[in-house]
Amino acid sequence: MPLLKSKEWSVTKICHLAKVHRQLIQDLKRVFLQNIKDLHSSIGPNFTLRQGFCGMETSPSTGKPKEILLHFIHNTSVPTTKVALTKSALYDNAVSQFSVIAGLLKEKISPDYYLNVFTTEPPQVQSQHVDSVSS
Repeated sequence: MPLLKSKEWSVTKICHLAKVHRQLIQDLKRVFLQNIKDLHSSIGPNFTLRQGFCGMETSPSTGKPKEILLHFIHNTSVPTTKVALTKSALYDNAVSQFSVIAGLLKEKISPDYYLNVFTTEPPQVQSQHVDSVSS
């Protein structure tokens, strides 16, 4: 998003884009994924875990077209915890798909790749992050 006025980007245009961006961000909900090592780990030849997650689509339902499930997925301050961002309307679908992700990936990913991506514990899904460090 441009921050400075230019020939192509007037102040009005920048403000409108900022409002749209704010509305989009306010509609996102978080899903925390635990026991995942690195999003850049390979899960196949020339294919990373991040690419797999970002390519996830909503489960097909009668009369509705599929949608990209995640807005994005990020690292957190805990190396084995990631946060996935999804639209509020897709939140239940995201939690449902992530809840079975361990089994799906174990079936579809070669054991050589699986151990590079996940810790020895199975992946866990939580709707809010619980920090193990007390203040």
